[in-house]
Amino acid sequence: MFSIILVSHAEVASSMIDSVQMVMGDQKQLCAFEVMPGDSPDELVKLLEQMLTAAMQSGDVVVLSDFSLGTPFNMLCSLMQKHDFYHLTGMNLPMLINLLKNRQNGLSVQISCRAAIDAARTQIFDVIEFVKELSD
Repeated sequence: MFSIILVSHAEVASSMIDSVQMVMGDQKQLCAFEVMPGDSPDELVKLLEQMLTAAMQSGDVVVLSDFSLGTPFNMLCSLMQKHDFYHLTGMNLPMLINLLKNRQNGLSVQISCRAAIDAARTQIFDVIEFVKELSD
């Protein structure tokens, strides 16, 4: 089973874990790392690297960051130079749920990451257009 780390600005990551556990129940090997205002970027990278290396001792690791080019994303890109892990950005709840379901079903980390991205993409749509299509 691969580990999953959510990295975000403020409490987004821990809130996503709370939400996914409401839907799916308690999840093992799932943790949050959050960047707060006033945090030292150098210190954050050290702490994130510690969390990452600890998770990597159990096998593969997938890290989801909240959005591209922000501090969490940039910290992870710098850590990718030294460590081998999967990094997906633009995290959202459908992406995380799909990743967890595929992990539970024993799918490989590569297949799980691709499917999670596809799941996230299909859940983004204009609801007005969706409702119009239903009534046509």
